[in-house]
Amino acid sequence: MDIGKAEFYSNQFAQEKKYWLEKLSGKIIKSSFPYDYNQINSRVKLNNMVKINICGENFLELNRLANGSDISLHMILVATVNCLLYKYNGIEDVIIGTSIYKQDTDGKFINTVLALRNQVRDDMSFKELLMEVRRTVIEAEKNQNYPIEKLIRQLNITDEKNNIHLFNVVVLLQNIHDSKYIEHIDRDITFLFTKTKSCIECELEYNAQLLRRDTIERIKKHLVTIFEAVLKDIDIKISDIDIMSLEEKQQLLYDFNNTQSEYPKDKTIQELFEEQVERTPDNMAVVFEGEQLTYSELNNRANTLAKILKDKGVSPDDIVGIMIERSMEMIIAILAILKAGGAYLPIDPMVPPNRIISILNDCN
Repeated sequence: MDIGKAEFYSNQFAQEKKYWLEKLSGKIIKSSFPYDYNQINSRVKLNNMVKINICGENFLELNRLANGSDISLHMILVATVNCLLYKYNGIEDVIIGTSIYKQDTDGKFINTVLALRNQVRDDMSFKELLMEVRRTVIEAEKNQNYPIEKLIRQLNITDEKNNIHLFNVVVLLQNIHDSKYIEHIDRDITFLFTKTKSCIECELEYNAQLLRRDTIERIKKHLVTIFEAVLKDIDIKISDIDIMSLEEKQQLLYDFNNTQSEYPKDKTIQELFEEQVERTPDNMAVVFEGEQLTYSELNNRANTLAKILKDKGVSPDDIVGIMIERSMEMIIAILAILKAGGAYLPIDPMVPPNRIISILNDCN
């Protein structure tokens, strides 16, 4: 290589490094869907799959929006998954992975993986999000030759297994991408889209040690719901995109909140609790951050504190404040106050001191 070419590649390398360090500066929060299972020892090959077909009018509208361009179609798909992730976790800073475009020659490339970082906000329209994603994809492709492994070391976001801590979700359009390019990347879920003559087919490959199949089925339905909403009106606000079906709303608003049950109306909470202690003294009653108490242990500790409260003068109709963070001791204190005949008043220790004083004065 002559000196001129060497200088050109050196400058190009420096420019690409600068772009990525700026693009990925600040705190990195990997975008993901809420896990169903513990994340520990969860990295496995993605071999579970759910399929979606987007056909008919939706397919025609997607094609029209993309002007028949696979590159534009990929941008629409990325924007849709961005919106879906935001709807699931409420985090505006979204990072997903993709690959470089298919190369004409086989061989080892300097880099095959790209990180796409975008901001998603309630007050923006889907069209605005799409324009942001378009700009991000173009810039990422322009700076695609900087090695991502080198980048993550410079950003100090690797772990002891050298996993890439940039994204958990990958989006590929297999007409222009090659899934082999991301085989070495750990991820939770991959959206593998393929455009045919009559459909957009999508395979959702996912890690079954993190996500249940019914969760993936729900993600699939919500993805289609977003497609339908934005294809009807590309200017729709992100806040106006409702991913939940009527059935899901019924379940969340009514079925899950239907907690009515029969219980003796002539007994107090502490009496009902003590009957449970007699029935199952050795069963687990409370678990909190590794600590645990049986019904018998919880009852004994509550009784001890209740005696102290009575000795301090607590009697029926007295109000006793509890100013403590959520903990095992909070449960013990609540039961002890009830056993002593008083009523408890929870006070958040994190509120300003003047507010605490005001609450104490109001309740004497």
